[in-house]
Formats: sequence, C-alpha cells, structure tokens
Amino acid sequence: MRSLSGVEDLKVNSINGLIPISTFIKLVPTENRQSVVEEMENFFMK
Repeated sequence: MRSLSGVEDLKVNSINGLIPISTFIKLVPTENRQSVVEEMENFFMK
C-alpha cells in the first residue's frame, strides 16, 4: 500500500530558497474509493 505521508515534507525551489509545499496545498483525508483488480494478468482501476 502506498501513502502520501511524506508529501508534507516536500520543498519547492523559489528565488527566496526552499519553501514547504504545505504553503501551497492542504491535505484532506478522504475515503479510498478505488481498487486495483487483476484480470488475466492485466491490472485495472475500478
């Protein structure tokens, strides 16, 4: 399972130096509504 927990630690280059990405985005937890299904050795998003 993958997560986005490290996104808050990312920094963006600017002319004034590194700026935390949390300055630009807000993470809002939501229910996971997608799943990956394997059919005949192929993977599909459902």
